[in-house]
Amino acid sequence: MPSNADLLHHLREMLIDEGIVRRPPVVDDAYPMFIQPDGGAPAPGEKEPPENDDEMILTIMDGGDIPSETFLGHIRRATVDLYFRTAKGKTPDAMDLEPQINALIVDKWAWDMAGLFVLESKLWAGMQQVRNAPGDGTTWVVKFYFEIYRD
Repeated sequence: MPSNADLLHHLREMLIDEGIVRRPPVVDDAYPMFIQPDGGAPAPGEKEPPENDDEMILTIMDGGDIPSETFLGHIRRATVDLYFRTAKGKTPDAMDLEPQINALIVDKWAWDMAGLFVLESKLWAGMQQVRNAPGDGTTWVVKFYFEIYRD
């Protein structure tokens, strides 16, 4: 039975396969993506190399489940929060990357996401700025919805 943790791992693997992110501590040109890290989504400069990136770090977190409708308990309806933490002046990087990720996830039905069968996936909440401190970077979040079989 796939858990929400399985969903997060399959999502990152799909984004790695597409060359959009990398699994820390692997080193390449893609941005690092963390899964549910202790202490929340890290910002550029908060991790040691090779886990760090000076421009942007992405993090996916379990956004919670939505209760299934009557007689549809065999379907898990899960949300995922994708955080973009950018260094000062690097917001355009997040703005460029977000549509690439959306194109891989949004409005898809009956598809394979790195070995996990997804019934449906869509945008749950569009990109929103959640933090912008003077002299600091910016944090953005996008939320996605996934339907997967429980078994």
